[in-house]
Amino acid sequence: MLPLDSPRWKSFSTYFGTPEEVPQRLLSWRRSIGGPHEESEWTDLWEQFLHQCTITDAAYATLPHVVHELHRVEPLNRFDYLVELALIESARQTGGASPVLPHDLAESYYAAIRDARQMAVELLSLDWPKIEFRYLMSILASLHGHAGLGDLIFNLDRLCGKCPKCGEFVYPDRIQDSGYIK
Repeated sequence: MLPLDSPRWKSFSTYFGTPEEVPQRLLSWRRSIGGPHEESEWTDLWEQFLHQCTITDAAYATLPHVVHELHRVEPLNRFDYLVELALIESARQTGGASPVLPHDLAESYYAAIRDARQMAVELLSLDWPKIEFRYLMSILASLHGHAGLGDLIFNLDRLCGKCPKCGEFVYPDRIQDSGYIK
């Protein structure tokens, strides 16, 4: 894991703020875990390197630190963190606009992904409403190396229509045939 006092942090790019703020925000978030500002501190942190499903190289250095602290977060609350972590891993897998994972950060990054995957598996034992369960399936797919499937599951509501009678999602090719929409 990249030490928080490493000068390397200054070399990363961020969407908002400056790269040297990332370790400070990590420490701030870490101190806020379990407190009333945890959610806002987390948002301030991830917005620096994750924006509209795209990432900066700062995400690769930050993710291991976040996963390392997730054991301190209540299991139900881990879900929200895992959504963003899975988006980072999905962006890494799809490449293109995403920065390449630097070789020197790869070992700790992949170890953290394995730990995050195990945490997501543990969440399967909890009861989830339908939408959160769908997102959990997306998280699991992305963290297991299947970004395309994870993205498909995550965006399922965009690919499907809603039945006007019950509100359930129906695949587009079945909407007409099912009699839901005439």
